[in-house]
Amino acid sequence: MKTAFPLLTLSLLVFVAVGCRSVDPAAKFIARVDHAPPDRRPKGWENIKAMMSRTAPGPGQPAPDFTLPLLDGTNEIKRATHQGERPLMLIFASFT
Repeated sequence: MKTAFPLLTLSLLVFVAVGCRSVDPAAKFIARVDHAPPDRRPKGWENIKAMMSRTAPGPGQPAPDFTLPLLDGTNEIKRATHQGERPLMLIFASFT
């Protein structure tokens, strides 16, 4: 019984670790849309596909530059203007 418990625990941890791997759904989505008729694809699909195929920057690499309009439409915010000596944190969240 003493050896069964650690073996069972190890088996459970391996099972959970294998089941928790996340798979990027972008490749499946791109393949599905590529097989759709051209009139059913989103406008500008080739540009969208190129953007979705990019890889995310790794740790320590800078985020790609971007421009975001302010909600009132009067101005824009660019990453390059706010990136300086201090770290820049991007937080993506849903408030729904």
